[in-house]
Amino acid sequence: MCDATGLSQRRACRLTGLSLSTCRYAAQRPSVDAHLSGRITELAPERRRFGYRRIWQLLRWECFHVNHKQVYRLFYVKGRSVKRRRPNGFRFCARMRQM
Repeated sequence: MCDATGLSQRRACRLTGLSLSTCRYAAQRPSVDAHLSGRITELAPERRRFGYRRIWQLLRWECFHVNHKQVYRLFYVKGRSVKRRRPNGFRFCARMRQM
């Protein structure tokens, strides 16, 4: 907004109602999460049936002191999910015939 209108950062924050510290805040999370995210990316394809809770347990066994909510966020941000099993064709068709 400052570049487009030519206003100073202070004036732009005052007009929008934001505090200046909120506008200048830079998150430090990406550097901390990079190693953990890489490890989740390695574990997930190996164990496709494991959800974020089992991945979280594996990480704890590897001495990663990490919160389950953080693992949940990283797991689903990457688009990972538990692969659903497809029903067995023979049994599934037999059930459908009985109905």
